Amino acid sequence: MEERSLRIIGIVLLALGFALWSYGFVHSSFWYENTVISFLEPVRAWVPEVTGQPMSPGIVEEIIGLVVALLGISLQVVSYYGKR
Repeated sequence: MEERSLRIIGIVLLALGFALWSYGFVHSSFWYENTVISFLEPVRAWVPEVTGQPMSPGIVEEIIGLVVALLGISLQVVSYYGKR
């Protein structure tokens, strides 16, 4: 891929990842006031069946958001070192 496209995709993934992380953080911090369930609630309900460990609300969004943000950062690094 071209460095410019990697940089743009990296910025978009970084922004989306941090937006998803912040949504999960707010959702987990104020879970007692949330009347709307999260869009990743089925994943949060499925994981305890497999692992046997309970998960708090919003943790799935936080983990996926940080992974997406890390992917965006890694694309930024690849685009930077690809120019050299």
